[in-house]
Order: sequence, then structure tokens, then C-alpha cells
Amino acid sequence: MPLTQLRRTLWQPYFERLNRALGTERVQVEATGLALSDVTGWLALEGLSYDAEADAIALRTGGGELRLPGPRRIDIDAEDEWLHGIEIVDAQGHRHVLRLHAPLRGAATSRPGATTDPATDPVALRAAIQRILDELGLQAFLFTRETKDGSPLLRVECATNGEWKTVTVPVDDAELLASVHDTAVRQRLCEAWRERLRDCTRAATTSDPSGR
Repeated sequence: MPLTQLRRTLWQPYFERLNRALGTERVQVEATGLALSDVTGWLALEGLSYDAEADAIALRTGGGELRLPGPRRIDIDAEDEWLHGIEIVDAQGHRHVLRLHAPLRGAATSRPGATTDPATDPVALRAAIQRILDELGLQAFLFTRETKDGSPLLRVECATNGEWKTVTVPVDDAELLASVHDTAVRQRLCEAWRERLRDCTRAATTSDPSGR
């Protein structure tokens, strides 16, 4: 069945709910992509948590504990009240998949549409992008948010040495919206964008506002 993206603001309460369900029965998962030593076959899922301040997910299984800093997104495979699996995309874009041996009841979201982000507000997205670019110190620039092959993309045009340069940055709308209120997310995006926009930020740093 198709995966459903879990809204970032729901990560912490969702994992708390999942852990309560895990406390009532033993759950076996098959893990793919986890950097745990000696991991083979089915593992006991002991718990998941998200630390918003540190912006990190902690995953506890019978094979050990794994910490995933800067996660990009969480998708759940659920139907009605039954959870079938969880997929986490880390800061590097690597996918960590947990497939349950048997569906777990009580761990899926109870409200229709509660897991997914509401319709993307272009004004809110533009404000979030503008704030990050301002914090990077860009001065003469234009930007647009586009969609390519179904994925959102930020296109930035900036003035460097009297010429205009175009830079593209892959973005996640949910992450952008979360950055408005989540300092850790915004700082992480600033660091990631600074590298891609280094020529633009360098031009902003070296330019003389007086025009001399």
C-alpha cells in the first residue's frame, strides 16, 4: 500500500503513541538500511523517539540503538488502525525501513488526514525560503520554487561579479514549513544551502553596499 508522509510536528507525539502500543506486545521488524552491527533476520522493536531540540531520531531494536540526526522525513505504511511499517529518510537521503512481521494495532493515526501536511501554502513556503536566504546574507537574488519529476526544487538566481548565476537546491515542503518555528531545522537548512549557494553568499560577503 502507498506510504503516507508523517507531518514533522507529529513526529514526537506519534512515536509516544507507538511506544505505548509497543509496551503491550512484542513486535518483530525486518530492518533495511540500518547501520547496526550483526543485524540479521527479524529484530525486536523496542522503541522510537524524536528529540526536537537536537533534531534527531533514536531507534531501539534488539540489534542495538541507532541515532539518526537531521532526519528529512518519516513515512508510515498503515491502514485504518494497523501499522505495517515505517520508513525514515536521514539527512543524507538514506532510507531506513522497518517492516513489521505482523501489523500493530493502535499505532496508526486515528484521524483521517492527520498524518499528511495540509495543502501547501505558497505564501508560507515563500516566506520560509526568504527567511533562510536572508539569514545566509544573500543580497541581489531572485528565487522560485518549482517541481521537477514530481519533486520540489528551489531555483535561485544571484548576482556574482556582475553576472547572474543560477543554482538549484532540492527542497522538502514540510521541512521548509517546519523551519519557520523550528530553529534546529532552519539552522540545518542554512548549513545545507550555504554549501550549494557558496558563490552567492561569497558575492554578498565581498560586495560593497556603497557600490564603490
